[in-house]
Amino acid sequence: MNGSQGRWRKAVGERGPLLALLTAALLLHALASLRLPTPRLWGDENHYLAYALLDAVQGRTAPVPGTLRFDHRPEFGARVDALLLGIDALHPTPTDEEAAPVVARLMEGERFPSFFTRLEGFRIGLALLLGALTWGLGGAIGLGRRGRTLATATALFFPPLFFHAHALWAELLHACLVGGMLLLLVRGLEPSSTDSRPCRGVRFASAGVLLGFALLTKGTLVPFVPLLLLALALAPRSRSRISAAGVSERLLPAGSLLLGLALVLVPQLIANARSGFGPQLSANRWWNLELGLADEGDLDPERVAAARERGLDPREERLLPVQRASRLYFEAAPTPLERERLARERTLHRLRERGLWGVFRGQVRKLASLLLAPDWSLDQSLTFRHRWEATSPAGSWLPVLDRALWWGLLLAGGIGLARIGFRSRAFLPALLLAYLFAALLLVPFKARFLIPTIPLLALFVGSLPQRPSPSPSEDETP
Repeated sequence: MNGSQGRWRKAVGERGPLLALLTAALLLHALASLRLPTPRLWGDENHYLAYALLDAVQGRTAPVPGTLRFDHRPEFGARVDALLLGIDALHPTPTDEEAAPVVARLMEGERFPSFFTRLEGFRIGLALLLGALTWGLGGAIGLGRRGRTLATATALFFPPLFFHAHALWAELLHACLVGGMLLLLVRGLEPSSTDSRPCRGVRFASAGVLLGFALLTKGTLVPFVPLLLLALALAPRSRSRISAAGVSERLLPAGSLLLGLALVLVPQLIANARSGFGPQLSANRWWNLELGLADEGDLDPERVAAARERGLDPREERLLPVQRASRLYFEAAPTPLERERLARERTLHRLRERGLWGVFRGQVRKLASLLLAPDWSLDQSLTFRHRWEATSPAGSWLPVLDRALWWGLLLAGGIGLARIGFRSRAFLPALLLAYLFAALLLVPFKARFLIPTIPLLALFVGSLPQRPSPSPSEDETP
């Protein structure tokens, strides 16, 4: 009995900082929920709610692969929102065209206070889960107690991510799925002496399932999948158990991950193909790339000058080319597949016309413009002034604080990554972080796309107090 009590006290002591941080975060989120204004919709959040309402009135509330509708963006997040809405389905089940006026009336009238209450609870839970995953992943890459505490605190309280728990965007759900996947992969690549091959296979397959749902939430990581499979086959291992069966041991992570991924994606791919859309998850790859490559050269200078005379702020002026490209995309054709085909032709024509070097320089310039913009994160992700308008509790200091926070995180995370390097257990988080910034270079117009980098940067910030140990920490699971 004393032995079990001693182990329990040791476990609580090891996780004491995590429990304290989660409690503080829960209290602050509860306070934020009371202070945030209603209705809590801003920008494209209306589109997410409209998709959720359409699913709800049609009785489509099961977040199961193979039942999601095909759209220009993955729809798993909207299906989760439909489940939380709690709206009774219409009978008989209406078609999309028949349901459209019903959804429009719902959007114009009731703002679903009970839905937002349930959504708040669910998303605050996601925020706390992300903090616990950061703690576990910090232990898995060898961070000590101080390092894990700093990394977890950064992930829990960094303002853009903190207030993302009170928005309708899908980034927080996506970040939790990716965080769980990384934790399983890192733990699987550094097995304990008691881990058997079947146990490791299940761990990698579970990571594949989480990755599959992450891809159904946001399509950001679709190009990352082949890179991840290659990395798993070649990833360095500090305690490699590869022996005579070296090839099969090397292929176990990638093969098991691919199996779990297929269990999630294949049903949805089959459903999309049967609906006449082909075996693809979404129809927005070329659209996003076209929007990312849009610049001032796509606009009539006279129209830009007229827009400036109307007193547009820098963020709105920067988005004028993107808005025009988006409008032309939807006006070009009536169906998603045809729109994507035309977007592909326009994008390839741009690359041939301007050359890879010219396009690269333009993307670097736009990314710098995004990072140096006066109000590019707290106003877009937290939307203080957009939500509160003239009654915003934030003043002119907000843009300065915004840039200071982000540049501080980028600098601290970069220094931490340089200290760790591509160590065996930090290899996959570092690779994913590099991929996300490369993807941002292709689509440098939404600060919201930086949200997935925050937990990874927080992880490397945790290496500043102390270098990771050569072996995983004893307490490396949440």
